[in-house]
This record gives sequence, structure tokens and C-alpha cells, in this order.
Amino acid sequence: MKAIRPFLILIFAAVIVICAGCSNRVEINDRSIVLGVAIDKPAAPEEEGQGKEQQGGTQTGNQQNQGEDSGSSPQKQESEEFLRPEPPSEGKSPRYAMTIETPIIKALAGGGDGGGGGGGGGPKKLVVSATGDTFWDIERSLSIRIGRQDFYGHLKVLIISEEVAREGILPVMDFFTRRREIQQNIKLAIANGEARKVLEVEPPEEDFAAFYLDSMLQSLYRTSAKINTDMLEIRRDLTDSGNVVLPRVRASSPTEIVAGGAALIKDWKFIGWLSEVETSGYNIARGNVTGGAINIVDPKDPEGLITVLLRGSQIKTSLELVDQKPVYTIEGISEWDIVEKGTETMLWDTSYLAQVEKRLEMEVQRRVIHVIDKMQREFKADVFGFGGMLSQKHPDYWAKVKSQWDDKYFPEAEVYVKVTADIRRTETKT
Repeated sequence: MKAIRPFLILIFAAVIVICAGCSNRVEINDRSIVLGVAIDKPAAPEEEGQGKEQQGGTQTGNQQNQGEDSGSSPQKQESEEFLRPEPPSEGKSPRYAMTIETPIIKALAGGGDGGGGGGGGGPKKLVVSATGDTFWDIERSLSIRIGRQDFYGHLKVLIISEEVAREGILPVMDFFTRRREIQQNIKLAIANGEARKVLEVEPPEEDFAAFYLDSMLQSLYRTSAKINTDMLEIRRDLTDSGNVVLPRVRASSPTEIVAGGAALIKDWKFIGWLSEVETSGYNIARGNVTGGAINIVDPKDPEGLITVLLRGSQIKTSLELVDQKPVYTIEGISEWDIVEKGTETMLWDTSYLAQVEKRLEMEVQRRVIHVIDKMQREFKADVFGFGGMLSQKHPDYWAKVKSQWDDKYFPEAEVYVKVTADIRRTETKT
């Protein structure tokens, strides 16, 4: 009996640990699976009465949730307003409005043929909004409205409006990086306009706007005019310098989202936009380009255009101190295919092909130089990792300039760009 006693104690302890581990478990049916989150500023008090339907607390797709809310006036009023966890101070609006996109599980289980509990072409998602001064309060409000605990383990996209980003994205990042269930590969984007409208989009090829946007932001092999980054990279860049370039998105129609160009964050705050061409230059400088096409003017026909498609590229950035001044050199080697040519000029002429390659090199170089110059002169924001490179190779020098790097020393740094472009495929299939 004495020999068995230690084993009984061990088994008893294991049972206690297992039971304790399961005590906080939440069943899947009691969870609201959040696929997308949008952060906006609440409407001003004088605007709330004019736009209650657009700001409704609970929405299904782009339509206001009807059901029980179509009954008495108090119920309807509650559904059309953002739910506040507590009354705001007199004359003061809540700080944030948070919107989530979550699937209607019974509608998905019913399929699209009308069978099961909720099919037949009915709404498959809820777009729910609430306001508050902290995201914890807002989440509590959403749980009250939905009746389930929010679960962010399947979160795909986090969208922040330009208005919120101008005040700073640190509070948003702090809350969502503390959530243990959130994966660090989620996409973070800045909305040109209201972020909520992006989640309200009902794309014809997807059931959820979050899936649609996530897919769009990953398609860099098609274009270099987008930013493809995730929460882990963003948090690293913001921790290192406070500066980062994020995707720009907007809802262009009830069924379409446009993702192109970029938002510039400096010291954790939004300060301006980059065009699609400028975004392309930024991606090239950082070595983030995996595909995309560029149009150049035909050397022998000013009215003709030649479209070349990137096959692959290598970017190398070097640094040296010259007279106590940092000098950077960006060298790029790339290979291209000609995919479209609107003239009859023959490409087997080596001298003509050399002119095409030269024009391509000049266009790539122009894009990179332009975006670097804009960052140095207009925004004074190092988003190229130049400061990090300087801190590693010349730590003593970096210690002297770190506090004024963005505003003083980065704009004075010299940057040279060297580009080599080789066209590998020119012929058409016969």
C-alpha cells in the first residue's frame, strides 16, 4: 500500500490540474468568431441623428439587422445607435468606435441551397459596432449586444481609419498585441475614409470582407503598388523607429475594396499617403517586390508603350561614413519579360533591346529616388531601415545622432541608387 500511495497522489494531482485547465474553457457555440476589426472615431453628437442607420449598432452585411428590432421604438433606437458601456461625460463623445465582422454560424451550416438552419441565401455575417473610451469597454459592449464572448483566434485584418491614425495607433496596437489568441500574421491597414465601410463590403467571390481584403493584400506577385506586411513586422519596425509604411484601403462600392498605395506612420502617427507609384519605389528600395509590371515608352516610337513583367530581383544596401556623414548605396539587379508591345519594332536588334533595358533601368531608378527624396524632404521619416543599419555598423556615431535622426541627420544623408535590368524573354509564342 505504501508503494502505491505515491502513484495515487500523482494521479490525483494530475486530475486537479486537468480540471483546472478546463474550468475556463469556452465552447465554440458560446464564442463570436471575429474575422475583421475596424477602428473609427465616433460621429459628432450633431451627426448621430443624421446617420444612425449608417452607424447602427448591429448590422448584417450592408443591411441593418431587422428581426426583433423592427418592433417597438425603444428597441429600434437601441439597434441604430452605437452601444455605450457607460454614459459619456457631459459634452464629451466616446474616444473610439470599433466594428467587428463575425459569421452567422447557423447560416453557414445551412449551406447555400436553402437546407439546414439558415441557408436559402440569407445573410451570412454580422457587422457589429460599439463605442467607448477603451477597447476593453467596447469589447464588453459587443459581448452584451451579441450575447457571446468575442474570440480573435481567427482574426484576419485590422483596419484603422485615417482619423484615428492621426491621433496615434499605439493604443490600438497595445490592445491587440496583448491578446494571446491573436496570430501575429494578421494584416493591418489604414483606411482612406471610414474603416467600418470596408467591413460592410459584400464581395461577390467571398462570404466575408476580411477574407477578401486579406487575399488582396497578399497578391504582391501581381503588383508592386501594394504593401504586404503583418503585425509581427509592423510591431518590430514601430518598436525600432516608430516609423512604418502600411497598406492603404478603402471601400469603393458596396461590393468592392480597393487596396493600393500606402499610409506613412511616423512616431506612431499617420502623416501622409504614398501613391501607387511611390509605393512601388518603396517596395523596390526595401527588396519587397516579388512581381508586377512596368510600362516604358518605346525608344523608337514615342506613342508606343512596352510592358515588362518582373521575374526576380535582388537588392543590396551598403553603408559607409564619409566625413562623418552616412552614405548609402542601393544596388538592384532584376530580370524582366516583355509581355506586351504595341508597336511592330523587332526586338532581336541588340542595340534596340539595350535601349529598352536602359529606359527600364531609368524608370526603376526614378521611382526609388523619388520616394527616398520625398521621405527626406517632405516627411523626414526613415522607413528604409537606414537608422538600424547605422546603429549596427557604427554604434558610437548612432548614439550621437539617434535623438535627431529623422528630423536632422536622415534628410542630410546621401543615398545613391544603382539599377541593372536584364530582359530575358522578348519573343512571342508561335
